[in-house]
Formats: sequence, C-alpha cells, structure tokens
Amino acid sequence: MVERSLRVYSQGTFTAILVQRAFDVGFYYLGVIFYLGYLIFAMFLLGAYAGRRGLFDYVSIHATFFRKIAWWGFTIGCAGNILYVITDLTHANARWVKILISILMTASVPTLALFYISAITLLFEKKTWRALFLPLANVGRMALTNYLLQSVICNLIFYSYGLGLYGRVSPMWGLLLSIVIFLIQIPLSGWWLGHFRCGPVEWLWRSLTYERHRTT
Repeated sequence: MVERSLRVYSQGTFTAILVQRAFDVGFYYLGVIFYLGYLIFAMFLLGAYAGRRGLFDYVSIHATFFRKIAWWGFTIGCAGNILYVITDLTHANARWVKILISILMTASVPTLALFYISAITLLFEKKTWRALFLPLANVGRMALTNYLLQSVICNLIFYSYGLGLYGRVSPMWGLLLSIVIFLIQIPLSGWWLGHFRCGPVEWLWRSLTYERHRTT
C-alpha cells in the first residue's frame, strides 16, 4: 500500500492522486477513531477542565503547577518517544511491537504535548519571550487559511502535477521545508491582518455561516 501511494503521488494523474488521497484520508481517520479516539477525547476533557479552573487566566498563581507539568511531561514524553523509535527500528517484525508501541504512544504523546503547553505558557509570562510569541497570534487568527495554504504549497512541491518530490525528501529536509513555510506565513499573516480583519477563508466561512442563519 505504501509503494502504491508513493507511485501515485509522485507519478500519477490528478484524478488518480485525488482517489488515492481520499482512500488514505479515510484509512487514517478510521485508525484515529479506533486507536487514538479515546486519547483525543481525554485531551479535550483535560483542556475543558483547565479552562474551567482558570489555569491560563492566572498563570503566575499556578506557576509551580505548570513547572511540575513541564518537567514530568518532558521526562516521560522524551523517554517514551525514544523507546518507541528504538523498538520500532530494532523489532519492527515482532508481534508484541504493536502492543508496546500503543502503550508508549498513549504515555508519551499527551505528556509531551503537556510539556509544550506548560513551557510556552511559562515563557509567555516573560516580556522578552512574549514579544517573540506575539507574531504567532496572527498565524492563529488565520489558522484555516494558513492550513489550506500549506496544503496548496506542499501539493505543488510533492505531487506529480508539481515538482513530484513525494518520497524523495529526507526527514531533515522535510523539517527544514516545514520551518521555511511557517516562517514565511508569520509575516504574511501579519501583513494580511494589517489590511483586513480576518483571513480570506475565515471571512468566507463567517459569511456563509451568517447567511445560513439569516435563512433559517
């Protein structure tokens, strides 16, 4: 299946790519629902709990709590991800690997996410870091537009109707490419919001939503 996807994305026609993409997306979300649905739901509940408690409204009061979460999240998250990589690379064909990988993902993915959240929250309390983070708010205000723009750019880079580089870019170059695209979107989002109240896709979404409300 992986070889077929590689061949279709790098060499196939637009229609073939569209069909393969629909299949891959359906397969991916089916896996998410059955294997990670409980984890995603748990993270939603945790976020709702943090909001109800007002943890992010009074960060200075809860600073000690955030430091503990950051420390334990980093320790457990990094250890779990390292074990995950080692297990996957050295025992990929063993039957027990899938069970162990599921356990490691359940432990390491949310804890590492909690580390990111706690660390950024604490850094945002410092003026220097806040000045660095504030431009990212513009990217967030245009989240849907930027997400779709990333998709368009990567389609033109990786699929056959563009540069056809699917499967030919190493993880390191893929990471650098992601950073470059995001760094371009930061000033682009700031420029756009300097002239308009919201992103173009967000404006379209709001317009359709308000129009639907008027007709109901």
